[in-house]
Amino acid sequence: MMEERTYKKVKYLLTAGVVVFGTLSTLLSTLGPSNDFSYPLFQTFMMFIGEMLNIIIFLPKLLCRKRSTSVGSSYNNEPLKKNFSERVGKSIYILSMVLDFTSTIIENYCMIKLHPSDFVCMKMTVTIYVLLYRILIQKRKPYKHQWIGMFIYISGIALSIIGNYLASSDEVNQNISYMSLMLLAELFQSLNIILIEYFIWKQNADPAEINIIKGVSGMALCGICYYPIYEVTKKYTNNSSFIAPTEHLLKYHLMLFYMVLLVIDWSFFNYCMNRMLKITESLAFCTVNSARVVIVSLIVILALGQIREFYYLQIIGSCFISLGLIIYNELLILPFFGFDKSARLSIEENKNIRKLREKHNRWITSLDRLLFEMENKLSK
Repeated sequence: MMEERTYKKVKYLLTAGVVVFGTLSTLLSTLGPSNDFSYPLFQTFMMFIGEMLNIIIFLPKLLCRKRSTSVGSSYNNEPLKKNFSERVGKSIYILSMVLDFTSTIIENYCMIKLHPSDFVCMKMTVTIYVLLYRILIQKRKPYKHQWIGMFIYISGIALSIIGNYLASSDEVNQNISYMSLMLLAELFQSLNIILIEYFIWKQNADPAEINIIKGVSGMALCGICYYPIYEVTKKYTNNSSFIAPTEHLLKYHLMLFYMVLLVIDWSFFNYCMNRMLKITESLAFCTVNSARVVIVSLIVILALGQIREFYYLQIIGSCFISLGLIIYNELLILPFFGFDKSARLSIEENKNIRKLREKHNRWITSLDRLLFEMENKLSK
């Protein structure tokens, strides 16, 4: 079992990785549309290449694992009844890839149409879906301080979006349609995150191995979908082509450099994501990942000079988002109205759940109980 001190160090390191690599991926991605480089399917394909690059991390682990298993052998030949996670095996991550593929395609398309801060704000709504999963499926009701933190967080997202709406009234109807698509995309992304969270614990899977499976199968799916999508859309747009973006990258070397950086960044970000899901939970990851909305919004407004009429609402919204995340994750404990007691209870609960998972390598939810009851009924 990981020591508490080591656990905190790893958690903070992964938190920094998620925020830094997540922010960098958003900024590098938004450079694409600003340089007439908007090819959703091609960019999704490149993301899967980034995930596949996790093979560099996984190969040394695999070699060490083979050496350790060759030293001793198991003498227990008694057949054991396999549970659901063992029956589906690592193939379950292909379903995760399909969810990720669908979400990323929609996100890459909406990125072309939406303002960067709007895009990032809508991307962070995945936290709301995961919160509903925590309450309805896991039966874990948020504590008092988490409710106030989530309220401040959602208020910040709303303020940021309203600020952009007021500054671009002519595009409101169009933006609403793309934001609706983003809500759909984040539903798929939340299912992807929850699925990885559940099975990475049940199977004690390696984060890099998951990315390799998703990367290879995702590249294959992009290849299968390429011609049907291209044939359907070629009369209206050239965004589905693989030839056009390749020629663009070969012509503009700076854009090629950005794309290489983005692929490497995706590789590290997805590894940090899976690793964080393995030691914490989906809601903790989503709230930490949401921190990049603050950084991206401020960079877009101040550094890139994309200042709109109501930019102050975005700044206030970013501060609200940051404050809500800090309160929710117990980085700031409010010493009044019982919020301090609530935070201490949450910290203790998370510590006990983590110890239970590490000790028994299992995930205790109402979904587990449902699967267990179904298996017992079928076996009778």
